Order: sequence, then structure tokens, then C-alpha cells
Amino acid sequence: MTNKIQTIRVDLAEKLAPCISTRVAIQVLRNELVASSAKNIVLDFQHVESVSRSAAHELILTLFDLTNLFHKKVAIENPNDGVQAVLSAVTDRSIKSKPEERYVSQKTIDFEELCQLA
Repeated sequence: MTNKIQTIRVDLAEKLAPCISTRVAIQVLRNELVASSAKNIVLDFQHVESVSRSAAHELILTLFDLTNLFHKKVAIENPNDGVQAVLSAVTDRSIKSKPEERYVSQKTIDFEELCQLA
């Protein structure tokens, strides 16, 4: 029996908006991704112009949960320099702000390292 692993690709500009500015938008996306049977997820930032710090914070927490709690592999593709800078700036703070029971480790982690975990 062949076990085919499903991959989904999410065009974030189309799914959410070219300027992602709210935690709620990311929370809705998170719930959909958690409910999905897909084990591989590609988040495509191709046409995303900007991400607010609050949305970036929620996104990093979502990536952490999808990877560590739900055992899904997540890839981030095509972030522009501005989006990359915001994601990088909030990554370490986001991981440290997670409730203690959700920690997988106490290790400090940066954005590139988080993406490699996915």
C-alpha cells in the first residue's frame, strides 16, 4: 500500500491579503491548516507586500505549532525583503512568548532555523 503524502500550497496574498495586518487572519489560516490532512504545507508570499508585526508574531507561533505539535512540514517561499525582515525581527520573541506547556525546548531560535525545522 502506498502512503501518498499530501502537500498544499497557500497563496497568502490571495487567501488573506497583499498586506497582512491582523492576528485574526493568521488564526483563521492556522485553524484551516491544522484541520487539513496535508502533512506538507507551502506558504507562498509571492504577492504579499507587507506583514504587520502582530500578524508576523501570530504566524511564527502558528509555524511553531504546525511543526512541533501537529507534525506538519511547513515551507515559506518568496518573502520579499520587508516581509523577511519583519519575520526575522519577531521570531525569537515569538518563540519565547509561548506558554510553557507548548515549549518543545527552551532553545533560542532564529527565523532561518525555524524554517529549517519545518
